[in-house]
Amino acid sequence: MAVLNKAAIFAAQSKKRRTLTVEEWGGDIVIRPLTAGEVQGLADVLGGGESRDLSENIEAALRIIAAGAVDDNGEHLFAGPDDLRDLEVGPLVAIASAIAEASGIAGNDKTGK
Repeated sequence: MAVLNKAAIFAAQSKKRRTLTVEEWGGDIVIRPLTAGEVQGLADVLGGGESRDLSENIEAALRIIAAGAVDDNGEHLFAGPDDLRDLEVGPLVAIASAIAEASGIAGNDKTGK
C-alpha cells in the first residue's frame, strides 16, 4: 500500500460526496461528511447528559446540514442554520441524519440515531 502525504489525504477526503434524494423538495442534494473541526463545533448542541435524537435537537440538525450540504463544487449550499429555519422539519431531520451517518457520528452518540 502507498504511503500517503498530506495532499493525497485531503484529496481523498474531497471524493466522499454523495447525492441524497429529498422527495419533499423534488430533487437531489449533495452531502459530504463533516470534518473533525465541524463536529467539534457541534459539541455545545450535541453535548449534555442524555442522548437525543436529531428530531429533538433541531439546532444540531440545522448546523449539520449547513456544514454538510454542498453544491457540485463542494461549496456550502447554506450560509448557516438561519437559512434553514423556515423549512419543514421532516426532510431536515432526514438530511441531517444522512450527513451524521456519513460522518461517523450516528449510532451510539449524542445524535441518537
